[in-house]
Amino acid sequence: CDAGMGSSAMGASVLRKKIQAAGFPEVIVVNKAIANLEDNFDIVVSHQDLIDRAKQKTPSAVHVSVDNFMSSPKYDEVTELVRETNSDPKAEAPAPVVAAAAPARAAAPAAAAAVAVATTEAPADAEGVLQLSSIVLSGSATDQSSAIDEAGTLLVAAGAVDAGYVGSMHDREKSVSTYMGNLLAIPHGTNEAKGMIKESAISVVRYPDGIDWNGNPVKFVIGIAGANDEHLELLSKIAEVFLDPDAVASLEKASTAEEIADTFKKVNG
Repeated sequence: CDAGMGSSAMGASVLRKKIQAAGFPEVIVVNKAIANLEDNFDIVVSHQDLIDRAKQKTPSAVHVSVDNFMSSPKYDEVTELVRETNSDPKAEAPAPVVAAAAPARAAAPAAAAAVAVATTEAPADAEGVLQLSSIVLSGSATDQSSAIDEAGTLLVAAGAVDAGYVGSMHDREKSVSTYMGNLLAIPHGTNEAKGMIKESAISVVRYPDGIDWNGNPVKFVIGIAGANDEHLELLSKIAEVFLDPDAVASLEKASTAEEIADTFKKVNG
């Protein structure tokens, strides 16, 4: 993705799980910011608005574009591509692949990844980035812009970011939508705004009646400020939550901030 803080991290988690479930645990799936891409990946998955930039950085890769990182049917196509490549007796040994920023070209050996930050691990206390005071059960915003302000203000109040970071969240939204699918949006700052982040934090705002996000229905807005890679483990769990209809139903019914936090923690054990 663009900043490498949220969208592609969640997309990489979803794609990684699909590929592992298909029986290819050796395939490496990572996420990276486009600016950090090098032409050494087999497959690059990116948001449709970023594909041209991704192609310029990784001309040798197979490129796949998605309109959202959570629920795109293109992930099944990537998984099938990995399956077909691995079933070819003439194929070389598995090599890493990427999921994150674009479509085009012929297939490479077995593997897959995503654009944003090259890591899949985080400190054991990653859940600490989500404070109960940063969870709002019923947001007051009635439109997308106000919702970004609401989620960003919680990050400022938590002492995680400078006040200017909220403006960068709006800038990020102008370049590429942070709508993820499945009633979820995850607004976050631009790559240039990382200097405004004091520590990793996540805010969660629920909108029971939903709000319009560029024509898409959103009930959960999760603000993200990622320092280093400390937030990635929780993002992975959030992705799992929003792929589980029962978990989403639990979030919609939750009557306390503790219930929402517990739902995220329970996913993936």
